[in-house]
Amino acid sequence: MRLPFYWVLDEKCRISGCHIIREAVRKLVAEEGLDTYKRFTREVLEDTRQAFVNRIKEFMVPGVYQFRASWTCRTASTRDVCPSMRRSIP
Repeated sequence: MRLPFYWVLDEKCRISGCHIIREAVRKLVAEEGLDTYKRFTREVLEDTRQAFVNRIKEFMVPGVYQFRASWTCRTASTRDVCPSMRRSIP
């Protein structure tokens, strides 16, 4: 959308969401303690990392994957040329 009103409204919503999360984290740290919160966040990050690695292994290994790539480049005559290339990833 190009209307600035909606951009500003979206930013206000994001900021208010950040404030709500900040207050919830502060409340959790006050109730459970900072060390417990740090252990919890490390555990969540590690679980997420392992799930991501397993997902990549599930879909990407083993195999050779091909994809098309294109880009715009200028020639001496300043015409736009969009070459495509086929590339393999071992």
